[in-house]
Amino acid sequence: MGKIIHPQKKEIKGPWLLNQDDFEALDIVFEKIDILLYQSWLNNEENKIKQEKKDITEEEISKEIEKKKNESWNYKYVKKCEITSNDESKLSDETILGILKDKTVEKLKPKSFNLNVRHGSIYENSFDLKVSNYYKGSLDYDINCSDTHIKDEIQYEIDKWIDKRKPNWALQIWSNYGDFIIYTFIFPIVMFAYNSFSTSYATYQQSLKLEMYELGKVGINDTNRDLALELLIKSESGFRPENFELIEIPNNPIWIRLFIVAVFIYIAAVFRPKTMIGLGLIKKKMAVYKVWIKLVLITLPAVLILGPFWKLIVQWLY
Repeated sequence: MGKIIHPQKKEIKGPWLLNQDDFEALDIVFEKIDILLYQSWLNNEENKIKQEKKDITEEEISKEIEKKKNESWNYKYVKKCEITSNDESKLSDETILGILKDKTVEKLKPKSFNLNVRHGSIYENSFDLKVSNYYKGSLDYDINCSDTHIKDEIQYEIDKWIDKRKPNWALQIWSNYGDFIIYTFIFPIVMFAYNSFSTSYATYQQSLKLEMYELGKVGINDTNRDLALELLIKSESGFRPENFELIEIPNNPIWIRLFIVAVFIYIAAVFRPKTMIGLGLIKKKMAVYKVWIKLVLITLPAVLILGPFWKLIVQWLY
């Protein structure tokens, strides 16, 4: 039977919107990972000892393990959680809860969040996670584990936490393609604005055609036959009276609607969501962002879908 090998490194594109509840849940996962990595190191060292000394007792194994733990070149334990603020100040602790309970965090504007835990040498039994607070900010993690089964368990735990919080495809498209929308929508906005607010006038020939159109709807009869003949002669001859005043043509409402929609999309692209670490001074900002996201993802599709049927909806309601 084949076996699927999971990648050690993984990157999930943003925008990530992580609040205090999300970090409290991550703290539980991080503590589990810490225990699992230690167990992986422990299993590996026990296997080495048993291979070297066949008849060794469990008590002797425990003593050997304790001896190895005291050897800095053989065993290095690192456990660190760190938040970096916009002003480059940092807040560190061994646990995520330790950071959350620290009053200092309320004064920070977090731009990145890092986790690191290691049991053993530099490249074995370690876990790293980083979240960056940028428009295209992503969540990255890296697992190095000597025990395959424990590595899979760690990956399951962190992926389960990620799956409940990762951004949906609409947010990812909005955030990652905002620059493209900004540049491509400049011309349509200018064109829609010109057609919405520019003034145009009907020529005399156009006014004749409008009269002929209205006459055609009524039908030609004995009463209007002379008028119809007069309009036809004037139209075909290109006649234009000297005292004719240009008539302003009302703008088509569709252009104004298209202009409003285009401007709305452009503004949404400029103020697109980015990865946010909702702690400290970013809490309120993220709350506003969430309201803005709901407004865009609900209002814009509603306008685009219901716009063509607006008249029918109004008639049905009234």
